Amino acid sequence: MDFQMLDRARCRGSLLGAVVGDCLGAPFEGTPGPLSVDEWARFEQDDSPLAYTDDSAMTIAFAESLARVNGIDEDDLASTFAQHWADAPTLGYSARTAELLERIRSGTPWQDAHRGDGRASNGAAMRVAPAALYAVGRVDLTIELATRSALVTHRHPGAVAGARVQAAAVATALRHCDDIPIVAGDFVSAVRAESTDPVLSERLDLAAALSARGDAAEINERIGCGLLASESVPAAICAFLSHPASFPDAVALAVRLESDTDTVASMTAAISGALLGEAAVPARWIARAQCGEKVRHLADALHVASRDAHLVASPQREDVPMEMTCADCGCLVERGVVVEVCDRHPACCCAELPRRASE
Repeated sequence: MDFQMLDRARCRGSLLGAVVGDCLGAPFEGTPGPLSVDEWARFEQDDSPLAYTDDSAMTIAFAESLARVNGIDEDDLASTFAQHWADAPTLGYSARTAELLERIRSGTPWQDAHRGDGRASNGAAMRVAPAALYAVGRVDLTIELATRSALVTHRHPGAVAGARVQAAAVATALRHCDDIPIVAGDFVSAVRAESTDPVLSERLDLAAALSARGDAAEINERIGCGLLASESVPAAICAFLSHPASFPDAVALAVRLESDTDTVASMTAAISGALLGEAAVPARWIARAQCGEKVRHLADALHVASRDAHLVASPQREDVPMEMTCADCGCLVERGVVVEVCDRHPACCCAELPRRASE
């Protein structure tokens, strides 16, 4: 799937999915599992509001930074992370991350704010979906963005490896053709290529094997669902591969796992949403998360920024025309600049692109 085939609904689906999955998984974080099917059904049928955690806060911050600067700027990303933490410090940030962001907020450059390499946690992986969305599913750019974004807060090689693999999973789902079924072994082979952690790689292979049964207790026992990226990332991919055609079923399985359920569910939902799009995310779940419009607008801004960057970065490619008509609204765009507006401008998806000055 090339740039012009990128469906904005998939961008929305992935970002909405990441937040909704976090909200659904948060009430069960740290509880012994697996959650029974009946317990999940009772919870799912409840319409009471849910709140997101630091997983969503940092995902939103990453997306905001990418859209604002049209690419990655580690200084901007670090300050955005720190601002989101300062605005809502009680969302479940780890003590180490809170201390790091407090130092950055106080003026310490992010490069100097670290105290050692930390641990091989999933903190960089949980927020990485925007890298794949901005890169339009291009794996090379996705991995660059994932790696650079991870290093702002996480220096342990295992944490960086987890971010690379999770980003590759979202990118692979984003680029997958609608009419071709997902094959677990092929999917894992694609994302495993980006792993630099042998333990993570081994568990990815296990995820492919266990996905045929999709048994929560077996995933808990053989892969694990804890804070380590080498557990939670393969567990999330396994939940997705167990139900590749159903967003609700994939997320339900992820929530039913024990331990770090908010992060696993968020990562599962980001992958599933990238494949199945916004329509696959239940409207009731979005309503319970209480932030649907905010996340949709952010996903659209990221979609526009990715389109702009792609056109500007690739003016010599034969498959990217110098001029193209936006498939969503009808604006005429040349190398990321609107040269002729549609009837709905500026209330359209190209509103945030620069306009050519009148001659």
